[in-house]
Amino acid sequence: MDKHNKISVRINGEDTYLDRDKDVKEKNVTDELVVAKEEQASAIEEWMEEQEKKKHTKEEVKKEKLPVFERNYSPKKRSFSLPSEMKQLLIAAASAILVGTLIGFIMIRIFGGIEGSANGGAQPAMPALQPGTAQDKGGVAGNGNAQALSFPGVSAYVVQAGIFSTEEKAKTWASNLSEKGLEGYIWPRDGQFYLFAGVASSKEDGEKIATYLKEQGFETFVKEWHVGSGEKKVAKAEGTWIQSGVEAWKNVLPATTSLIETGSGTASDLAAKADAWKKAIPNEASERTSPIQESFNQFSQAAQAFEQNKSTTSLWDMQTSMLSVWHAYEQYLK
Repeated sequence: MDKHNKISVRINGEDTYLDRDKDVKEKNVTDELVVAKEEQASAIEEWMEEQEKKKHTKEEVKKEKLPVFERNYSPKKRSFSLPSEMKQLLIAAASAILVGTLIGFIMIRIFGGIEGSANGGAQPAMPALQPGTAQDKGGVAGNGNAQALSFPGVSAYVVQAGIFSTEEKAKTWASNLSEKGLEGYIWPRDGQFYLFAGVASSKEDGEKIATYLKEQGFETFVKEWHVGSGEKKVAKAEGTWIQSGVEAWKNVLPATTSLIETGSGTASDLAAKADAWKKAIPNEASERTSPIQESFNQFSQAAQAFEQNKSTTSLWDMQTSMLSVWHAYEQYLK
């Protein structure tokens, strides 16, 4: 070791040599550590300052943001979601139930209508049964004892006053008859409206009515009119009673024409025949028969009125009532 680089120190009476370079090196190391610590402290301080600045910046940004308003309603909760396969099965099941219900309703309507027709069920827009009918006697209309019966056709001669395309036109022309105390009957058929001023059992008797009308200023002509025969499923007692009503109508018709020709005579027997038929109504009679009953009742009232006053109006009321009975019979067979 070079003595120039050593330092002589006396310790406890002895000389001790210290290496000058070693001390310098140690001192340099110490200085470097101090500088490093200072640099590290400076870096830490700068980092803390930077973090503090960021903190302040975030707080300022938060302060600058728009205020958040709370909802006045509860947030919607997420509903339970079914798998797509399950949804398809549910839709298919609901569709099957809907279609099945609709078909069932239609079948009930169809079979209900068939059963009602077979049992002689009530029809809409029919006049109420008159006293002494099946309902009035406590009978049940259409009691299920229905069977197919044949009904005869009915032919006679009508005195036609006109044929029209609408009912309004027919009514307008019928009012011309009413002005002279005569009544007409409008008979719809095949989309047309026939105005009849009288009915007779033969063409000869029909011409007599037409001659009387001509004297009153009305041009008419006589032609044959026919209501076809048919088969209908009804209670046997009802069918037999209706058939007897057709025969009573045929028997009364010539007498009504004779009253018009002579202008006099008795009509009490005619009213009695109509009343006798009405009183024979069976308990099985359905409401389908009510239009025929009502028309016979009108004929009886007109015959009784003629018996009392011998008026022309009563004579034509009898004529229109006979036409009404005939027309009601046609509707009954449909």
